[in-house]
Amino acid sequence: MKRIAMLLAACMPLLAMAEPSSETAKAEMAKIAQMAGKWKGGGWVLTPSGRHESNSEETIEMRLDGRALLIEGFHSDVKSGAVNHHALAIIAWDDLQKQYRFASALASGRTGYFPARLEGKAFVWTIAIPDGPTSRFTISLDDPDKWREVGEQSRDGGATWVRFFEMSLDRVN
Repeated sequence: MKRIAMLLAACMPLLAMAEPSSETAKAEMAKIAQMAGKWKGGGWVLTPSGRHESNSEETIEMRLDGRALLIEGFHSDVKSGAVNHHALAIIAWDDLQKQYRFASALASGRTGYFPARLEGKAFVWTIAIPDGPTSRFTISLDDPDKWREVGEQSRDGGATWVRFFEMSLDRVN
């Protein structure tokens, strides 16, 4: 009996992985599938040392039979050519939370897991820092061949937002 219990305990993770795939997740991800593609353009970010212009590329692929987006962003300083931001992210629908989840990893070693949502034709995710500001990123999905993204920050709970980042990209394939 003890052996059967140990065998069942060992197999539980495999049984959980065998759950039927979520059609809800696939349907929700289809709403942002136009993000998939190769994008190029430029942007800027405000830092404590001032405004920095970047050449930007985003490579976005639909994965897991339409249930996740894999994103790689690569940004380099316009003046020096040095890489100033390199990130990977995955966007997927969370059936339990009934929302998109945005998981990211930066070349600097920072990682995060953030709630996201559709607001009309905009994809929005937020980063709330305990006892600090909240950052909000918004990607406009109005034009399927134009990527417009802005980053804003609020230090007063969302009453006032200040733009610190903007990026404009064109679809290249």
